[in-house]
Amino acid sequence: MNETEKDFFLLMRRKKKISQNEMALVLGVSQGYVSMLENGTRELAQHYVDKYKKYILDK
Repeated sequence: MNETEKDFFLLMRRKKKISQNEMALVLGVSQGYVSMLENGTRELAQHYVDKYKKYILDK
């Protein structure tokens, strides 16, 4: 996930009041992993990016 995507997803998740825990459940990862993704310390595979994007935009 590039910086623009990371920033967009973080802002949209917060705007739509989706918790890191809820996002983790949707992606099938831990809350800690979502935190690392948003902080840029972990990369997200493209299939997860697509899933993240669909959930965020459909919510």
